[in-house]
Amino acid sequence: MCSSLFYVLYSVGYFNMTYQQVRISSMPQSCYFDTTENTQKRGNAMSQIRQLLGLLIAALLLISCGQPATPADETPVAPSESSPLPADEGYPAPADEGYPAPQTNNGYPEPRSDIPEGPEFSMVEPVRASDTLVTGTGAPGVPIKLVDVTQSGLTLAETTINDDGSYTFDVAGKLVPQNRISLILGDTEGTSFNRDEFLRGPGYQDNPFIGVMFATTIITE
Repeated sequence: MCSSLFYVLYSVGYFNMTYQQVRISSMPQSCYFDTTENTQKRGNAMSQIRQLLGLLIAALLLISCGQPATPADETPVAPSESSPLPADEGYPAPADEGYPAPQTNNGYPEPRSDIPEGPEFSMVEPVRASDTLVTGTGAPGVPIKLVDVTQSGLTLAETTINDDGSYTFDVAGKLVPQNRISLILGDTEGTSFNRDEFLRGPGYQDNPFIGVMFATTIITE
């Protein structure tokens, strides 16, 4: 690189000197003295240009010559390989701990088995679209809701289970054929019940968008 810049600097100076000699020698002698002043002015301008060009080339020469050469035989360092995770800590998780959770026949996961079991609820089937009442049984005094699962948990009716364990929902004109309806826990505020008591029980199904469903069925024509 340094030798190339020296060659360029030398070539520029040689070309400029040769150009001036040829230009002056080709001029008629009668015109030589008439253009002396103009030639001097142009010569001064060319001298300034040569000085600037020389400074630029010198600066490039200093920069390029001051940089150390990169060794040609430098061997790249291979990236270190991370140690693989143990089989019991990797992904995916074991089948009994992974996602999705085990499914029931209705397509909803079973509630957790490490919590106390709640009371049993039932719904009288079949439920037809023309029915005006939905009935069933459950734990006395428990507030409950009847929701339309197909319509993202739309509340159809609410009530409290009677002392004899029976309940009745008034659903006149609210049932849609082929939609799924479910029985879920109502508002327990002001009662002696805790929602944690109704997370697991016989027939319970956990719907992530609605909650724990105690009983469910599909509305027929």
